Amino acid sequence: MNKLFQKFAPVKEKAEVFLSKLPKRKPHSEKYYKRIAFFNKYSLIFHFILACFITFTVEVISRRDFFSAVSFVGNHTWAYLYNAFIVFASLSIVYLFKTRAQLRVLITGLWIFLGTVNGIILSNRVTPFSYTDFKMLPDLFAMQNTNYFTAEEATVVVAVVASFIIFLVLFFIKGPKYQGKRHVVLSPLAIVALLVVGIPITTQAAQSSNIIASYFANIAQGYSDYGFVYGFSTSVVG
Repeated sequence: MNKLFQKFAPVKEKAEVFLSKLPKRKPHSEKYYKRIAFFNKYSLIFHFILACFITFTVEVISRRDFFSAVSFVGNHTWAYLYNAFIVFASLSIVYLFKTRAQLRVLITGLWIFLGTVNGIILSNRVTPFSYTDFKMLPDLFAMQNTNYFTAEEATVVVAVVASFIIFLVLFFIKGPKYQGKRHVVLSPLAIVALLVVGIPITTQAAQSSNIIASYFANIAQGYSDYGFVYGFSTSVVG
């Protein structure tokens, strides 16, 4: 074990040198802390606003058309809000950690990445991106021409993902940490209840009200009518 640590010692030293060169945090003003306290107090509301924004952005990217996404929101408003609820539930995981801002960025990036992959795939085929298509991701990161990605598209996506990862690593290192009180028992229970009970009940209610469908006779039409987030989620749990 000591030999293993010795092998990684140079890497650790380089990391420490790199971190020491990063700009030091400046003390924040009182207004900053008041603003943070305000956002923390009403974080659930801001989470849902963020979830709506993420859902709309994913739809724009997936459909490759801003006005088509606007039409989806207007004609399938409840389906859009249900998609936003799924994203909201995924964002709730941040309450388990102190690095809440960083995890919000990470979760947002993951949803937008999935929407981007879906948009690229739909430019080359009719069937949307689903969980079973994850086997295509190695082809994407190989940055070569495939049936679903051109080398140029793959290169752009990989470059953006790499930049995002670098930014995220630095943000985790230098970013803010939640300083408030965390409920060690209540928060995990509430999140589990939301994910295990809240989503299934809401899904059942939405399906019973014909807001969304439990089965897609036409997958492409299903994604179009009920949203990418819901369509992709059904492919994961289905």
